[in-house]
This record gives sequence, structure tokens and C-alpha cells, in this order.
Amino acid sequence: MLNGTFYNDAFSASEKERIIKSKIDNSVQQGSPNPYHQQDGNNTEDNVFLLSYKEAESYFPAADLYAPNPSRVAKPTAYVLARNEEALKDGVNSNWWLRSPGYQTATLAVGNDGRLYAILATSWYAGVRPAIWIKL
Repeated sequence: MLNGTFYNDAFSASEKERIIKSKIDNSVQQGSPNPYHQQDGNNTEDNVFLLSYKEAESYFPAADLYAPNPSRVAKPTAYVLARNEEALKDGVNSNWWLRSPGYQTATLAVGNDGRLYAILATSWYAGVRPAIWIKL
């Protein structure tokens, strides 16, 4: 979906020329600091991907990983607003999924306050915050 419909709809031809296909590490080491029965996933090569837990920590650092972190807060983009009525609410920040597995029935995500969470995948409304690498 991200590397198909989203990639083709969200980026112009000139933007696509600047996007670098990236080798994505889906190993357990990219996940939660407390892995519980996690297994390595297959590494992939993608134009568009979701951040791992470790990447969210690294690219949006905070002194306390479990405290609210404004740098991780995601505001709905024009692309989201055009396709999602829920995102039209004034001041709504988006929860967003990470690609790292959680444990048992939980998955890892970033809350609308910027905190890192392990939550039940079926009980939480969240979007995605796609990541890309580009040629400058």
C-alpha cells in the first residue's frame, strides 16, 4: 500500500526521482527495548516505510522516552485531510503506527502526545507517518 497506491498518488514524477529506495532493517533490535517473544522480520527494500521503535527514539529524541514529546507529534497533512473526516477535527494530532512488532497482541505506536506506546492493535485508532530518504 505505501509503496503502491500511496507512493503513486502522493508524489509527483519529479519528487519520485529524488526518493531513494532504502534497505529497511526489520530485526528484533529495531523494536522495543523489552522484546517479548519477538522474532526478526524479513528485511525489505522500500521507497516509503514506517519508522521502527529505535528510529523514532533516534530521530525524535527525548530525555524521558515515556513522557510527552512534542517533536513526535504528528499533525494531519493535506493528503490526510482530503481523505479522512476524523482528521478534520480542530487541533487533532494523530496517533501513528511504527513498523516494529510489540509483544503478543500488542503493537508499537506513537501517541498523539508523542509518547511511545505498546497497545492492542485492534483497540486504537492510528494513522501512519510515512518516512522516505531523499537525494538533496
